[in-house]
Amino acid sequence: MKDLRELLASCSSTANSNDQVYLIIGGCITAELNTKLRICQMAKALGRDTRHVAAVLDSRTGTSPKLHDWYVDSEGRYWLH
Repeated sequence: MKDLRELLASCSSTANSNDQVYLIIGGCITAELNTKLRICQMAKALGRDTRHVAAVLDSRTGTSPKLHDWYVDSEGRYWLH
């Protein structure tokens, strides 16, 4: 979580809330905190609205790397394309 806090602090003056949530989700997936529940819990701990996080997560999830940033497997784990 320290790494995510540092990342957010370094971009907080230039990144909008969608970009910040995108970074949180990507950081969580990279750290294998990669279920919707764990991602939302981490985002909440970082002061983000979990509904916003879930919406961004859902909107960028899919099977096409050209259209989506991550995908979800049959066990509900998210992975980067």
